[in-house]
Amino acid sequence: LPKKEGFRLINIGSLHKNKNHQFLLKLMKRLLEMGHTDIFLDIYSDGPERGFLEQEIVRYGLQTHVVLHGVISDPEVQLNKAHVLTQCAWHEPFGLIIVEAMACGIPAMSFNTGGPSELILDGETGYLIQKDDLDMYISKILELYDDRKKTEQLGKNAIEHARQFGLDEYGKKVEALYERCLARPKV
Repeated sequence: LPKKEGFRLINIGSLHKNKNHQFLLKLMKRLLEMGHTDIFLDIYSDGPERGFLEQEIVRYGLQTHVVLHGVISDPEVQLNKAHVLTQCAWHEPFGLIIVEAMACGIPAMSFNTGGPSELILDGETGYLIQKDDLDMYISKILELYDDRKKTEQLGKNAIEHARQFGLDEYGKKVEALYERCLARPKV
């Protein structure tokens, strides 16, 4: 699918405090202040922070650049309209949406914590940023914004990397684990 106009960032994750969406609003505010008026953020999901985030979007003057879309049933369609998946949860045990984004050829950016640090190959399939490092996050977004060939290459790498998380591969890993457990001598 062709990408929507402008450079599209996407976030898919429940609107809970831990998901740290306010970080993305600060990021967008700074990008606009820097003159990057063709960068947009689409947030898909819902949760208890929605009202607060809506107020923050207005307070930061981001109404034309950040949209809270609510819950969706077709994340792959929305991912294919984006250039970069942006995650910034303080604690993320796995991050299925990261695997889904990579499978769609979308580089992922996240804090270097928990599950994302095990899923994203820093500099190869996306970027891992130290927690709450707004300047570095902006720097990496702009690196991809300025170098679309790099964004495309990271996306291609991401597709290959995501294959190891497919059901077939997962089934093989579970089967191997069972075989190892069953082969252990009883104590």
